[in-house]
Order: sequence, then structure tokens, then C-alpha cells
Amino acid sequence: MAKTEDLLDHTGEDECPVCRAFDLAYDVVIPALAAWENHYGLKEGQLGLAAVLTAASALLEADLADRAGLEAALAEYLDEAAAGLVKRPTAPGSESLQ
Repeated sequence: MAKTEDLLDHTGEDECPVCRAFDLAYDVVIPALAAWENHYGLKEGQLGLAAVLTAASALLEADLADRAGLEAALAEYLDEAAAGLVKRPTAPGSESLQ
């Protein structure tokens, strides 16, 4: 398993754990969450939001982020989503994953 330091300075190559995690999330996890929500009649995005909140909590507990930074990032993302500007994100320092 990759250490946090390794993930902060990734290579962007095919075997890069950060890039592979992004690919896994967008190609497998997100569609699976959507299917699960649909199957069980849950609100759209309910499971994804729970996963994001769990990840944010883990970042806060590990002192890898602060609340103000997370809130600012979320506000910026929601503003971009409302303006129709949100596209599949890329891992920092890598080329587009699209």
C-alpha cells in the first residue's frame, strides 16, 4: 500500500497509485454507487455524498486537511457544478484522465 508521501508526489504514469485510484473511482465506484442507489430507491448521490463525507472525516482526523480548506474546496466545486463547468477531475500534476 502506498504511503501518503508517495501519493502527494505521484508520477502520472500508468502504474501511479493516484492515477489508478482516480480511474477506479470514475470507471467502477461511481457507476456502482449509482446502480446501488437506483436499485434501492435511494436519492441520487446519497451514497456518493456519504463516501465523500467519510473521506473528509478521515482527512481531518489524520490532520491532512483542515475544515476551512475542505469547505472552500466544496464551495468552489459546487459553484463550478452550478455553472456547468465540472468535468472529470484529474489527479494533481497529471494530464486529463478523460
